[in-house]
Amino acid sequence: MLLEARKLTVRLGAREVLHETTLACPAGRVVGLIGPNGAGKTTLLRALAGLVPCGGEVRLAGRALASTPPRTRARLLAYLPQGHVAHWPLPAGELVMLGRLPHRRFGAPPTDADRAAVARALEMADVAAFSTRRVDRLSGGERARVLLARALAVEAPILLVDEPTASLDPYHQLHIMEVLRDYARGERLVIAVLHDLSLAARFCDDLLLLTEGRLLAQGPPREVLADERLATAFKVTALRGDDGDAHWLVPGSRID
Repeated sequence: MLLEARKLTVRLGAREVLHETTLACPAGRVVGLIGPNGAGKTTLLRALAGLVPCGGEVRLAGRALASTPPRTRARLLAYLPQGHVAHWPLPAGELVMLGRLPHRRFGAPPTDADRAAVARALEMADVAAFSTRRVDRLSGGERARVLLARALAVEAPILLVDEPTASLDPYHQLHIMEVLRDYARGERLVIAVLHDLSLAARFCDDLLLLTEGRLLAQGPPREVLADERLATAFKVTALRGDDGDAHWLVPGSRID
């Protein structure tokens, strides 16, 4: 397995926000992390990235995350947080180049391989036209895609992304999900926090459904998005159908 977690438990103060979550994700998959607000999705993603203290164990490609050197970890795993925050008014291309830092010595200039990786990432995220523009002068959706490009530029075997389609228009929502699917097909793993169940049903190979810090279900979208689980986790019904090989689903009505 490319990424494994065993009995992950996270406490924030006196509150347990993630309870003994166990999962195993192979390469070549897009895994959607879904659940209602406050279910623990972002906390789980941060725990998998080693960014929050937790009980249990995370393993990357068979190696314990806790004993993996930081530079090695940064090459194995790329993380895109939610929020689309850029802390410096850099040109977009320079910001994306920061994703290559794990691949070279401190202070060393970018190599041809770094520049090629950045060019690929800019193209994949459809932001090559913004490479010389300052990120603080881009729209929210444009900035979100630049930050995704920075994560893609790492070319890590594991990519963790938190709400990668938030603030994007429908065209770019579909485009980014296609990019993530293609990225995973290159024998990599993508785990994405998603609120749009239609995108989760269409593009993900597997889903992890969290509710109240516990893993309610994991498996193929058709199984995880069963009517009874949607009622339990989201308190909604669903409208669903099939379009060729794709299964689509949208919320139908609230269950009060």
